[in-house]
Amino acid sequence: MTSRTTRFSLLLVVVSLALGSTAAAFGTSTETLKVSAKMNSRQVVKPRKPKGDVAHASGAFVGTLKSSGSRWNLAWRITYTGLDKPKIVIADIHYGKPGQFGPVVVRLCGPCKTGQQGVVKVKARRIDGIKAGNTFITLITNKNPNGEIRGQIKAG
Repeated sequence: MTSRTTRFSLLLVVVSLALGSTAAAFGTSTETLKVSAKMNSRQVVKPRKPKGDVAHASGAFVGTLKSSGSRWNLAWRITYTGLDKPKIVIADIHYGKPGQFGPVVVRLCGPCKTGQQGVVKVKARRIDGIKAGNTFITLITNKNPNGEIRGQIKAG
């Protein structure tokens, strides 16, 4: 290798390292996290167990959280069956460990349909709770405003 080629190669390495450091300094790194939950009426928190014929109601939630710097997007899909003839279905993600209520983190849809999918923004400060398993998804209906089915979200 010539001296000129060596200097050029060294320059490319330095520039690449500098660009990588600059990207990290400005928070442009990316992260991807798969999330999912299996929902049923048994996971809905007492004292307000779901009304109606929901013993066989079930659902699934799958999603991918992606970061771009300090911004997070959740691409999601929900499916469900066996709900007690609701007029409206709303899907929310809440904070809360199993058996606990908690505040809404983000609304996915409302009104919702089984098989629906979408993308929502999630605030960066909410991500640690999702990663720790301290969030759940609930399907709220006109008959069951505290949730007809619910599932704890698992990450990873």
